[in-house]
Amino acid sequence: MILGDRFSFLASEELSEKLSEIRSLIASNANYDVIIAKLNEAHNLMVSLLLAYKRAIKEIAGISAMKAMKI
Repeated sequence: MILGDRFSFLASEELSEKLSEIRSLIASNANYDVIIAKLNEAHNLMVSLLLAYKRAIKEIAGISAMKAMKI
């Protein structure tokens, strides 16, 4: 499934970057508020990616249903 592969790649790349930032902050003994802010960013990114994936699936399902109706 191409859509799943693209989503997986994008999510992995983006989330890896965020998690790397979080690990660096933890290693440098950064303020907890800064770390929590980065965790919230990672959470919001994941939610956004999942919502985009859901919309894409619904769009594909809608196109498939329309094609089935034309047949």
